[in-house]
Amino acid sequence: MSPRADDRGPRLLAGAAAMVASAVPVVLLALLVRDAADPMVRLDLRILRVTTGWSLTHHWLRTAAEVGAVVLHPWVFRVSVLVAALLLWRRGARSAALWAASTMIVGTLLGAALKLIVSRARPALDDPVVTATGFSFPSGHALNAALGVSLLVALLWRPAGERGLRVLLLGVGCLLVVLTGLDRVLLGVHFPSDVVAGWLVGVLVVVSSWVAFGPVLRERARRGTEQAVEGDSSAAAAAEAGASADPTPPRRPR
Repeated sequence: MSPRADDRGPRLLAGAAAMVASAVPVVLLALLVRDAADPMVRLDLRILRVTTGWSLTHHWLRTAAEVGAVVLHPWVFRVSVLVAALLLWRRGARSAALWAASTMIVGTLLGAALKLIVSRARPALDDPVVTATGFSFPSGHALNAALGVSLLVALLWRPAGERGLRVLLLGVGCLLVVLTGLDRVLLGVHFPSDVVAGWLVGVLVVVSSWVAFGPVLRERARRGTEQAVEGDSSAAAAAEAGASADPTPPRRPR
């Protein structure tokens, strides 16, 4: 049964409920960070001293982390999603294109708002690897990586088709997200809790958006497939009818 217009309210309510329920761990983490809870601070600093120590003692690791900061920049994921949305729009999948682009924008703005609300300072280390400006919680790199990868996986899941390709798609996506988070703590520009919060926010925004709009997207994708099949069948039938009605006249012998 296709999603009806009167189902829109319950679906949006379900998406909002999913967002609220899934935001609980993010809120708890934000409260711990904002109150500078001793166990959280000690754990963050302990991990950060280890990871930055690796970067300072291994030049190749520091170089790799600095390259990763550029290759895995938030704008790389944002542009990737927007390009995918543009391609979908040109192919006629306008609902999916709007969903992907709007979800990416909402997630990015939510991350920026959380930074201002929590206002956590960047790590202040005695021997920093690099320095960064702005607030620390949540990590914008980690958030946009999780957000962008989740959207791209959702968009490519159906076209991938085969199980092996889907496993590969999911594996590569998870690897990119993990590497992005690891890069931030190797450079010492984010606490580990910043990275975890960024991952959570990115994934939860996509999940909540999919709960609200996924049924409509699936239904419209199914209708588009059926219309394409019907169009191909009609074209084939018309071509066959034309060939039967206008046969090629036989050649006269000389």
